[in-house]
Amino acid sequence: MTMRDTVPALGHIRRMRENPALNAAFAALGADDEYTRAFRVAEQAEQRLRALTPAPNYSDAVADILDAGQLPADFGEWLREHNTAQGRYDAERQALTNLRTDAAARCWAILTANPGRLLTNLHQQLTALIDQASASAAVLGDITDAEDIVRAGHDAVQAFGALDQAHGKYIEIRSAQQKVMRECVDDILVRNCRSDQCNDKAATDAYFANLDELYPGWRRRPGQPDRQYLGAGPDPRDGVPWPQDGPMQLAWFINHGAEFWVPTPAQLEELHKQRRERNYAIERERTAPDYVRDRMRKERETGEQAKRPRPGPEQLRRANVQRRMSTPGLVG
Repeated sequence: MTMRDTVPALGHIRRMRENPALNAAFAALGADDEYTRAFRVAEQAEQRLRALTPAPNYSDAVADILDAGQLPADFGEWLREHNTAQGRYDAERQALTNLRTDAAARCWAILTANPGRLLTNLHQQLTALIDQASASAAVLGDITDAEDIVRAGHDAVQAFGALDQAHGKYIEIRSAQQKVMRECVDDILVRNCRSDQCNDKAATDAYFANLDELYPGWRRRPGQPDRQYLGAGPDPRDGVPWPQDGPMQLAWFINHGAEFWVPTPAQLEELHKQRRERNYAIERERTAPDYVRDRMRKERETGEQAKRPRPGPEQLRRANVQRRMSTPGLVG
């Protein structure tokens, strides 16, 4: 189930296209002409509906007759004209309403037919933005305070200005992403991107592919043993490690190796599958007897070693030279 099972109002569809990042993603689909024609018809139908003049109210006419105490001689003719005008008004109103609905439905179908392609384009926009902002983030380094930026000098101030602009564009892209996910992606999948243990809006799988590394234990539940907190990094009990929302938060994520992304539903499902498998393996190892745990640890270490790239000839030569230099009696 998605968040919306019916075609929304025309105003909602209009607002979807007002986000520049989403508008650019939609334009990349190559369906602008079809959408523009349908949207133009929908707006024209809405304008005609607002301009329609209803027939005179029958109850008002009857009240005037009763007040006058006299039935007009042409009442029959007036009644026929009234019914004709009312019928014409009702028919035109119904036709325009149906036309507006059909045109809006076509617009909505175009908007929601390809969520994967829209999200992929937003990801491309995000990647280009982060590439541009990386140099400014590197200048600021670990600075998180405005006063420290001023004391750091002209380059830091300029870098902050550039990051401030980049952050505005970043928010625009994330807003577009949220619109697409809210309208086109399964509710459960969207909810699973967050954790009830962390309310920070940046803590979501939808924003970072490696959030488990940036904030280990962000999904940790109360009452679990401390040994379930694995790996280096800030303890989740101490709060989120990044600054509050703003340019410095963007710099923090860039400088700490965040894997920015705008994932498709399939990519999110794969990420969640990998997390479940990893958590299952951790739980199995944690609850296993000591001898089984030792064996599983050795198997895991062996597997990690097997994944490491084998040294090339030049690396082997340098290692042999280093070994000879560090071993007495082998140099000569």
